[in-house]
Amino acid sequence: MSVSDPFRLTSEDVRRAGLEPGDVGAWCVLVAGCYHLFASQAAAEWAHAKILEGELVR
Repeated sequence: MSVSDPFRLTSEDVRRAGLEPGDVGAWCVLVAGCYHLFASQAAAEWAHAKILEGELVR
């Protein structure tokens, strides 16, 4: 599985997991060893940018 920032599932990951493409809609960002879920790509990218700036994202 390939990992990019923010964390994304590939279509191959979805297929291997036996999921339908519509089943996967969450975006995640790895923060201090834990994945934090965001409702949209924009929210995840905003959080990722803030993390890179050294800000805490909760």
